[in-house]
Amino acid sequence: MIRRGWFLALSLGVAALLLMVLGLTHLRARVGASRLPERGRSIQAIEGCPALVEILFDGRRAPHVYSGSDSALWFAQGYLHARDRFFQMDLTRRKANGRLAELFGTRALDDDRKMRVLRLEASARRQSALLTGYERRVLETYAAGVNAALQQFGSWIAPEVWLLGIAPEPWTVEDSLVSGVLLQLEQSWAMGEELKRSVELSRLGRDRAVDVWGWTPAEARAWIPPGEPITEPPREYDWSSV
Repeated sequence: MIRRGWFLALSLGVAALLLMVLGLTHLRARVGASRLPERGRSIQAIEGCPALVEILFDGRRAPHVYSGSDSALWFAQGYLHARDRFFQMDLTRRKANGRLAELFGTRALDDDRKMRVLRLEASARRQSALLTGYERRVLETYAAGVNAALQQFGSWIAPEVWLLGIAPEPWTVEDSLVSGVLLQLEQSWAMGEELKRSVELSRLGRDRAVDVWGWTPAEARAWIPPGEPITEPPREYDWSSV
């Protein structure tokens, strides 16, 4: 009986391992279909592409895109971005729009509240309304390339998308803009420190503030802009009250 139990357990373990391997092989094959060949030559017709595009991969598998049409270049760039990085693109727009909790539950609520208080989505809509005709055409063509990849591969566009059960949403002009606004915000990590220095400057005066900070005259000229400094101290926002 003991030997039979061990044999049964071992058989079940092997069967489970085999199913896992078959499942991963199937997943890899489906995901691999969403990749352009990175060696040799292949001709593909992508619906919506405005003109012929040539995509070459260098020794590091980085794509180089060539075309006689600017619209085709923007379309191909959107297609390639979605092909290789759609999950990251989707996370970026979800973060900017305060929608991470849809994927990660309550652990993402604080981040979503912050983004909604900062109203990055509204900023992107305002920017969209101010676009010139050429700027809008560029962003619309880029979005068309992203959506062509989504139409072609669906949930198989990335393994993370399939595993999380995400139904990919079409990419829009505002999605590109809000991603840029988020990038600007993330690059403004020193803005709180800059506000604090401005208040110290107004209260101490230029000479004393520069002395306290240990700046040289050259640094003071470079970093202290002309004009009236801020006189109100910055306030930390209480996110828990949102």
